[in-house]
Amino acid sequence: TSLADFVIDLISYNTSNKEIEEQTRARVTHIINSWAAVTDIQIPKNALILNSKSQVRETFKSTIKEPASFVIGFWVLTSRQWVGLVRDKNILIARTTQILGMAIILALFFSRLKHNTTSIQDRLGLIQQMTALYFTGMLNNLAAYPQERDYFYDEYNDDVVGLNSFFFSYFFIEIPFEVVSCFVFTIFMVFVIGFQTDAKLFFTIFYTTFLIVNAGESLGISFNTVFEHPGFALNVISVFCSIGVAMAGLLAMTLDGFLKALNYTSPLHYCVMLISNQVFTSSLRLTCTANERLSNGECLFNSGKQVLDQYNLKVDMTLYYVLISVVTVLQRVISWVFLRVKLMKISTKKLKKN
Repeated sequence: TSLADFVIDLISYNTSNKEIEEQTRARVTHIINSWAAVTDIQIPKNALILNSKSQVRETFKSTIKEPASFVIGFWVLTSRQWVGLVRDKNILIARTTQILGMAIILALFFSRLKHNTTSIQDRLGLIQQMTALYFTGMLNNLAAYPQERDYFYDEYNDDVVGLNSFFFSYFFIEIPFEVVSCFVFTIFMVFVIGFQTDAKLFFTIFYTTFLIVNAGESLGISFNTVFEHPGFALNVISVFCSIGVAMAGLLAMTLDGFLKALNYTSPLHYCVMLISNQVFTSSLRLTCTANERLSNGECLFNSGKQVLDQYNLKVDMTLYYVLISVVTVLQRVISWVFLRVKLMKISTKKLKKN
């Protein structure tokens, strides 16, 4: 029923038994010898000669399989990823509970924040702990991306869908979980742990934590694209995350020129600075015990603004809001570039194989 199957059977050996094998070998040998004897091939006058790939595509466009358009590929891949997410409880649990679990753990350790001298270190430590969301974003990626990546490679090899359809469908599935999880995380930080009940602070925590979780996903896409083995990719990513956390601005407040410049490429630095500037304001009143008072009877710190000035943490808030957004977008663009290069290598191997 299939012309292709008939041709393959015609030029193949059948080894089911010795007699049939001898017959099929004789047939194949006859075909090869017949073609070898042909020295002059007459091309019919009405034959269509195709000299380029574009001519081949134009002539046989009804039979050549083209990748689906961006819109069709996007919706099909989004539907498939969503069905896979719902069916795979491990991925669903990972995406919905990791950030929430971290919020609960931080609440158990830091709730509720006081307003004494010790609470200054508590607040700085809590802000530093938020940088771990970068690693959490990477873990979310590790739970879902390798499997979807492998599916996409097969579909790309078969010319079913293109890169952008896959890339944006993954982004579309990922965003709602990040938004909801980071919103709940912010509620824990402000209302459970006890940061100031302030709209600007609430927005800052939500926006910056959402961006660093998203940046963690981008980092995961990049390294899980470069390295096929998730375990090895995890080891490499952990190094980058650890360096970023250490240089964020609270563990190491004084960096040399090179590390300081490198720190501006990390969203963690902007996250720490923005939240610190919103937490340590003049509205944050601090107290101290009699033993902690200075010789003049005053506390070392009476307000959050004094802490900010003492540790030299004051930054241009507007500029840092813009920069953390730009850095996060750039990290996602870099992950797209890594995936593009990977697909070029796959296409090259496919051409060599053919």
